[in-house]
Amino acid sequence: MSQYDDWDYEQLGLKFNMSVEGLYAWSRSFEPAYIIAVATNEDEQTELLYTDGDDGMMLLSESCQEFDNGVNISINGNHCCLDLNTINKMLTNLNKAIKANQYVSNID
Repeated sequence: MSQYDDWDYEQLGLKFNMSVEGLYAWSRSFEPAYIIAVATNEDEQTELLYTDGDDGMMLLSESCQEFDNGVNISINGNHCCLDLNTINKMLTNLNKAIKANQYVSNID
């Protein structure tokens, strides 16, 4: 993955049921996509992992210190591209997953 980030790709792979190699291939597929991993206990967070398909990835976590109904966003490397329709779908589906504890993957 990118030499410019400090993400733990092994832990990320475990959370989203992918190997490190699988994450790498997914993030360079030239197909934007996302996966939501729902928390299975109170010690975990529901998180959304998005790729722009060109090595950019973004992680949205349900915990946010500044807002009661907010998300924490981390970006690997130095950029990640997405269109407005996609981010709207992602936020809507992440909110649904947090409230209903359901698994959602990929862009409609």
